[in-house]
Amino acid sequence: MYYKIKEIADLTGVSVRMLHYYDKIGLLKPDNVSQAGYRLYTTDDIKKLSQILFYKELDFSLEEIKEILYSSNADKLEVLKMQQQILTKKREKIDALMGAINKSIISFEQGENPKDLNIFTSLDLVEISRNKEQLKKDLMVYLFPHVDEECGIKTSEYSKDDWTIIMSKMEGLLNEIAIRMDKRPENPEIQGFIGEFKEFINYNLIRCNNDLLKLLGALYVDNPLYRNYMEQYGENFPEFLKSAIDFYVGD
Repeated sequence: MYYKIKEIADLTGVSVRMLHYYDKIGLLKPDNVSQAGYRLYTTDDIKKLSQILFYKELDFSLEEIKEILYSSNADKLEVLKMQQQILTKKREKIDALMGAINKSIISFEQGENPKDLNIFTSLDLVEISRNKEQLKKDLMVYLFPHVDEECGIKTSEYSKDDWTIIMSKMEGLLNEIAIRMDKRPENPEIQGFIGEFKEFINYNLIRCNNDLLKLLGALYVDNPLYRNYMEQYGENFPEFLKSAIDFYVGD
């Protein structure tokens, strides 16, 4: 039995646009295409989509999900174990925060002022207060505090699916740079990706000139929030990216 793309969207809550994108990047291709050009999906495709949604819920990127789906079961098990460890740590931090907040509430209810209670002690607030999806969205908006209005106008109509597609593209660009860190920042191939990164920002977010690009590079190194985000591509990736951007803009 075949299902048309609209039927899949209605069954799963995944938008038709997102399903088109999954097909485009090879994450979920339809089993067949009708003579009229309609994408046709099977029950197995629906099961695969369920797996995609499951891994997305665990905060994996689309590129990571693609690698997992087409890897061996042993690899999938190892990835899930790693993600389990990450989620366990997050839960421990949230439990610690909840415990501190509960103590603070009790103190206030008893008429005390818990001045000495620091509910944020040793907690990674970035990790517990933002999921990965929101952090990526915050990243793009917060990067440009002086031109926030223009950025807001351009992105105000973006849906959650739009943001997912945009951030997946950004991840792809950054990953292409990261896997070439054995080269020098001024390498022509690296510089080509920096140019693509600039155009990505210009097209999807805000007009990006060299001054703004340079500011972005400095922010990746100096701002703890976004340095933390960029270090997922490698401990020294923020410095490498900044150096490549500085060379690109002629600094």
